[in-house]
Amino acid sequence: MEWQQEQQQQHDPPAAAALAWQQQQAALAWQQEQAALVWQQEQAALAWQQEQAALAWQQEQQQAAAAALAWQQEQAALAWQQEQQQAAVVPASIDEGDQVVP
Repeated sequence: MEWQQEQQQQHDPPAAAALAWQQQQAALAWQQEQAALVWQQEQAALAWQQEQAALAWQQEQQQAAAAALAWQQEQAALAWQQEQQQAAVVPASIDEGDQVVP
């Protein structure tokens, strides 16, 4: 290939210039393709990061909801306990007939 280029350059300078221009264009096209591939990889990485952040946020929301539900259940259990204790210690009053009435 190099020998062919040298022969063309010696006998046909315009053809040699055209060949050099074609090679330069091919190199530029290759560089652009490489840049596009790098850009695509970066976009894919960014999309993956966003997806991971969204998943982490969802998990945090689910954990917060579970914690809120656990707190509500605990409050309900405490309220029920308190009601049971109050029902067990109802003060008795003496009726006119000396009966203890709750």
